[in-house]
Order: sequence, then C-alpha cells, then structure tokens
Amino acid sequence: MIIDDEEDLCALLKTVLVRENFSVDCSYTLANAGMKLLNPPDVILLDINLPDGSGLDYFHLNPGNFKKSSVVFISADLTPGIDERVDLSGVAAFIRKPFTIGILLETIKKLA
Repeated sequence: MIIDDEEDLCALLKTVLVRENFSVDCSYTLANAGMKLLNPPDVILLDINLPDGSGLDYFHLNPGNFKKSSVVFISADLTPGIDERVDLSGVAAFIRKPFTIGILLETIKKLA
C-alpha cells in the first residue's frame, strides 16, 4: 500500500510495483487509508506530510493499524537530520524523496 498525496508518484510507483508482481493499493489521505488498513498489507509506503495530518504521528497514535505490516516512511522533508530525529522505532526503513526506483524495489523486496 502507498499512502502519499502525490497522485502522480503513486501512479508511477503502482505501475512499477505491479510489473514486479506486487498487488498495490493507493491512498492519498490518512482518512482514506484508515479504512483500507483494516486488511493490512505486507508493506506500507507512508509519506510523512499528508494533507490531513502527519503520517509519522498517525503511525505512532494508531499502532494497531500497522502491527502486521512493514512500514517504510518516504518523505521529501528537507529538514536536516529528520531521519535521525524522528522516532522511527518499529519502522522498517526511511527513504528520502527523491529516490530511485532501484532503491525502492530493493527495500520492498527485502520486506515482502
């Protein structure tokens, strides 16, 4: 599952991942993702900055939604050291945008 408000990025990633034989669902808001998380996917790509809140806060406030999934945070936040400062306990990986498809595929294949 991809939870990211950048619809073009979601479409691109979905196309690439489907070609690699992954089943992919996209959500552009946390509200929309909440219902879909009732059937937990193996891997979740979760953006930190979403229009209806922080993916990071949502992750920590709703641990039950993520306990059966490997979570990979993806973020374009350029704040220096953000990946060292945020609480990434329980997170499988942190990937900074922009990233290469190769890095993303390598990360997901390790987790799926």
